[in-house]
Amino acid sequence: MLRVEQINSLAQLQPHRLRWRKLLGETRSPSFFQSQTWLEAYWHAFGRDGRLCVLIVHAGGEVLGIVPLVTCNRRTRLGNCRVLSYPVLGSATFFGPIGPNPTACLLAALRHLQQAPRDWDVLELAAIDPTVDCGRTEHALRRVGLPARRSTANLAAVVRLDADWQPYWASRSERCRQTVRRAESKLSATGNVQYVHYRPGGTAQDEDDPRWDLFNACQSISRQTQAGSQGSISPLANPIAGAFFRDLHPVAVAAGAADLHLLLVDESPVAFVYGYSVHGHAVALESAAHPAVQYQGAGTVLMARLLERCCQQGDRRYTFPVRSLRRVRRWLTDLVAGEQYTYCARTPRMQLLRFTHSLVGVGPV
Repeated sequence: MLRVEQINSLAQLQPHRLRWRKLLGETRSPSFFQSQTWLEAYWHAFGRDGRLCVLIVHAGGEVLGIVPLVTCNRRTRLGNCRVLSYPVLGSATFFGPIGPNPTACLLAALRHLQQAPRDWDVLELAAIDPTVDCGRTEHALRRVGLPARRSTANLAAVVRLDADWQPYWASRSERCRQTVRRAESKLSATGNVQYVHYRPGGTAQDEDDPRWDLFNACQSISRQTQAGSQGSISPLANPIAGAFFRDLHPVAVAAGAADLHLLLVDESPVAFVYGYSVHGHAVALESAAHPAVQYQGAGTVLMARLLERCCQQGDRRYTFPVRSLRRVRRWLTDLVAGEQYTYCARTPRMQLLRFTHSLVGVGPV
């Protein structure tokens, strides 16, 4: 018999920290964004007007899995509505139940939501990787009587690294390999090329130096590439998001989740990939290369060295946001369109919103 414990505060969640960490390690295709560290940082930054709803599924005396949800207010044409969703942020983020038994865990959590007093108007399960979910979410929602509208939520470029570097390198096209060689040669002619990878083990391994020099170099390149751009502002260059991820950086380092790759020419930073990694699964928050002509090809050189390094460390997957597609197209093995399932409570106002599709903010992440 499964039992669901609902937790509505970070303080109540603290006794489950070790269990959460263990379950994350047993999750298929885990992400830093599914960690308790991320939830706490997300909640401190964005949870002022919301409500925490972490569902812990028990089987006997063991914790079977965890489904972290948050409630926030969203503006609609008919006024505000309360949206219950995963704590997702960013286009390369995928989410789902935490633990080795996601189907049973999700069914129990959704059944609990169906039967408990409802303090939300919309249930939005977004950023779901269909290659991992395999229809689990849609089936579970229907089974408990919460039929949801399916849509595409986000797009991500995925590099699967199931083999050593040489087999992966051989799987790239001859044109790709030639492009890398030319970029290496051209960049080396401009000066001494140095590749730096910083993935500290965290406080548990006495490796929690934030290395602000490396982070600042990434943020500097991000701002230089953003100057004059007419597109959306990248995370590290965005004044608001940049401040949040800067505050998050030492927290991620202490948790052993920060993953920073930097390329320098004569000690000047020219390209970077910054993100997070847990249990062999990495997610890039942002990647960029210096716009100067003399550093053309720096991003290509960095990607080659990054992926070789990841293979050496036994990484299995690296996910990049779709805005990095041009930079990583030579390397990707999959282009994954995330899924989103939206269920509107059966009240007259919410059914009208559902009919008119007028929810603002309930859509692609």
